[in-house]
Amino acid sequence: EYANQLGYSDCAFVIQNDETRPMRDTREAQAALKELAGNVNEAFTSAGSPVQIPYDVLELWTFDFSDVVRIGQGGFGDVYEGTIRYKSSLDHPLPGEGKKVAIKHIKFDMLRSITEERGESLSVMQADCRNVVHREINVLANFKTCNYLIKLVGYHTDRNTPHQYCLVYEMAPKGDLLTALLDEERSRELHWRHRLRIAVEIATGLDFLHNSNPHGPAIHRDIKSANILLFDDFAAKISDCGLSKYK
Repeated sequence: EYANQLGYSDCAFVIQNDETRPMRDTREAQAALKELAGNVNEAFTSAGSPVQIPYDVLELWTFDFSDVVRIGQGGFGDVYEGTIRYKSSLDHPLPGEGKKVAIKHIKFDMLRSITEERGESLSVMQADCRNVVHREINVLANFKTCNYLIKLVGYHTDRNTPHQYCLVYEMAPKGDLLTALLDEERSRELHWRHRLRIAVEIATGLDFLHNSNPHGPAIHRDIKSANILLFDDFAAKISDCGLSKYK
């Protein structure tokens, strides 16, 4: 319904001077969409890097960040299931359309209650949150070849509109390890061979962080079951690298 309201084939969105504006479905707009789609699709591979994605595109992927596709909540925002698609008049889909992603929407207004509880400055907390977001982007971009770290596909950051900070990840279909362990039915699926695989893969991911960066080791500093994401056959990847530090 949201896509129909926007007029899926009527216009495309491009970024100019940090503002998002609709423009007619011209060759220039279609070329920009093709380039964006190609870069996003490549970001799923070890050769690609995280892509700056227009906020309006992320709204389209999540039906305007609808509660219907909200799959998780955190201290600094919510996580939504997104479906990659583009406002295009082309007869064929653009690369990557239909893929699922997880979009973390950072909500700076949620920091207000936290600062009141801690007696800290809101501006300081907002600055700390920005640092966490940019560190997450930096670490996952630097270690993009590691198969045991979550893949950061894209992001949206604009200092002038902090309410629009977003991080876009590959989708982990089996959720996080903590939920899998606490849920009685799901925990029965975690046979010992799965648990051993998870332990080995997380250890391999940490070893990669500690020993594979030419600028020195990166220390995650927040390893816990809630930050371990699970894929098919319980393959595991480390997430939430925003507190990491280079040693």
